[in-house]
Amino acid sequence: MSAKNVIIRVDFNVPVQNGKISDPTRILAIKETVEYFSIRRVILASHFRDPKKGENDYQQFSFAQILDELKHYLGRDILLLDLFDERLPQKIDDAPQEMLILLDNSRLWPGEKECSDELAQRIASLGSLFINEAFSCSHRAHASVIGVSKYLPTYPGFHFQSELRALTRGLKNPESPFLAIIGGSKISSKLPILESLLPKVDFLAIGGAMAHTFFAAYEKPIGCSLFEQNYVPKAKELLDIFSGKILLPRDVAIANDLDSPHKFVDASSIPSNFSAFDIGPITAKAWSDLAKCCNTVVWNGTLGVAEHPPFDAGSKEVSRAICDSKAFSLAGGGDTLAALAQFGVADKFSHVCTGGGAFLEWLAAGELLAEKTFTATSFDFDIVRL
Repeated sequence: MSAKNVIIRVDFNVPVQNGKISDPTRILAIKETVEYFSIRRVILASHFRDPKKGENDYQQFSFAQILDELKHYLGRDILLLDLFDERLPQKIDDAPQEMLILLDNSRLWPGEKECSDELAQRIASLGSLFINEAFSCSHRAHASVIGVSKYLPTYPGFHFQSELRALTRGLKNPESPFLAIIGGSKISSKLPILESLLPKVDFLAIGGAMAHTFFAAYEKPIGCSLFEQNYVPKAKELLDIFSGKILLPRDVAIANDLDSPHKFVDASSIPSNFSAFDIGPITAKAWSDLAKCCNTVVWNGTLGVAEHPPFDAGSKEVSRAICDSKAFSLAGGGDTLAALAQFGVADKFSHVCTGGGAFLEWLAAGELLAEKTFTATSFDFDIVRL
């Protein structure tokens, strides 16, 4: 039964609104690999939502609710099966060769998150080859991502390979001048990324509320702006070591709150009863001009509260400048991708990474856990697919 079966780990944990898939990007991204291996029987494994303790409504976490749409986007008939069905091998054998087999939500499998050997062997017993197309999950030590690789030859799919090529070009072999733009609210969540990037970049622009922690390290007034007191010493250390590379906002958009009228002030003199919610126009122009002079630009994290206009203005202007530049541009992270889609520029970046947590892990470590499990990262598919 399993000799000609190929198991492909995908990520179909897609957003669903009113019963419809609102963003099929991850589904479409793996279509080439699925079609390429259709000479074999293809078995897909994926998670779909994550049951919390006490949640036991199976249908709420089953692919059954979006199965018709998955069939539409993949252009193939799909048979949804339970990994723990006693008749699973027979049902797979009985299915038509051209029909895709989809194992229902891997997060419902006991031992998945613990990377259980027993579970990994159960999955591996269904095939003779394992293809990883779940880049967005490949920083997680789960049985369906990492564990199966102990028992089957393992290779990255076409989309996974495209992610690795873009990350390697943008982060391991960047063409100088190299600009990284890092935003977001907390330095604590981005510290490994900052420490990894700063030795490599020519410039690192820091926006979002994270910048306020750096201003606090300079003992500049930040008003009521969000910052992390416990990380002020670390911010000061980074400024001391990399002062020539770190770029902080020169002006900011401030208001009493997100729904109040805003104004622009010098970033080093925020009044005590105001908070900064975005970079200002002087900073946006300076960073836009810099991006146009660089050959590599990597972006993660918005530069203001981009989901709440008008505090999306800074991120919008800089993102559009990057698209107009000659640079190889790489972006990733959930909030970042949502903002780029909001601005209508996501398809104008050289590469937009489909995995939020995986992208952050790669920025920090330069490698994902799953990469260590590959039999090879590039190969002749004509050999392994037969």
